Order: sequence, then structure tokens, then C-alpha cells
Amino acid sequence: MRLTAAAVLFDMDGTLVDSTAMVEAVWSEFAEANRVDARAVIDFAHGRPSRDTIAKFVADTTRIDEWLDWIHTAEGERFTEVTTIPGAREAVLAIPLERWAVVTSAIHHPAHERLTQNGFPPPPVLIGADDVTHGKPNPEGYLAAASALGVVPEDCVVFEDTIAGIEAGLAAGCAVVAVGNVEANGIAGRIRDFTAVTVEATGEGLTITFP
Repeated sequence: MRLTAAAVLFDMDGTLVDSTAMVEAVWSEFAEANRVDARAVIDFAHGRPSRDTIAKFVADTTRIDEWLDWIHTAEGERFTEVTTIPGAREAVLAIPLERWAVVTSAIHHPAHERLTQNGFPPPPVLIGADDVTHGKPNPEGYLAAASALGVVPEDCVVFEDTIAGIEAGLAAGCAVVAVGNVEANGIAGRIRDFTAVTVEATGEGLTITFP
């Protein structure tokens, strides 16, 4: 497969970094404290803003903000449990700084730290959960990232590993490449990871090639 684009927009968790163990541990602790099924919480949380998950499962709705602070603190302190998706760092480094962005359901500052501590350059544009009013599957984050880069969404390729994220990218008008085992309609292709992905930058844009 070969796609051309003006810019590439990446999800973070499950796309650039593997934080599955950390995220599942944090949400399991939340589930236990709120006496709900951990698997149900984890499945719902994947790719969605933390506030949405807390609001759905919290035992006491007056404690949503308290639990949100706890989740963000826990995720921000557990960097050692996060690893890089194979080939992701190399793919990002092949893209000129002004032609890529990250759109994540994580909070902005912890997301920035998670990326840089895993060897990624500081993102030129990072749209976190606290930077938007509506999280994925709403396209707001991807639309904001494209605008910040000065390109139209139709000229962007999105890499995403969740249904909510894929729906957000497609709703924004971007071409979407699924990462991992997620199944979805309307995608431009699917990759296991970035080990076989090549990105070539020219004066006219980016050419992205993958199996």
C-alpha cells in the first residue's frame, strides 16, 4: 500500500507506545474501588477520555473530578510500564517536524512526558483530552491537529488502534490506517506495527508505504 499526505496524525497509546499493562492496572484499581467489573471498565476506556469512563462507572458521581485527578496522577507516574511500539520511533523521525502531530485521549502534559521518555521528539502539535471539548469518537481532536499544522484533514493520514479513534479520524475526513488487530470499515489499510512502514518526505508532501 502507498498513501500520499501532507501530514500524519498519530494516536499515542497502542499506536506509538504500548501502555496496555499500565492502563489496565490503573483502571482495574478504579474498578475494584468502585465495585464494578474491571474488564467492562477496561474495554470501555480504551480510546476514550478518562472522564467519560469515570462518569459511566463511578459509584458516587460527586467524585468524578477526584477520580479524574487520581487517574491522571497514576498514569503520569508509571512511565516505566510503557514501551515503544516496534518501528514507531523510526517512522516519526522520518517525518519533518512540521508535518506530524499526536491526538490522544490522555491528558496533554503526561502524554508529552510519556512520548519524550520513550525517545520520541517533542511533538510539534499535541492535542490531549484536556485540549478538546469532545473526545474520540468525535473528530474534534483530529480537526484541531490538522488546523494547527496548517493542512486540511483530507490531506492527512491517521494511525489509530481503537474503534473510537478510527471513527474520529474518518469523521474528520482523514485516511485512516489501523494499528494492531482492530477491525473497522472504511480504513485505508492495517499494520501490525511500524517495522515495515516507510515514510519519504519530498517537497510535495509525504509518501507512506506499508505492507
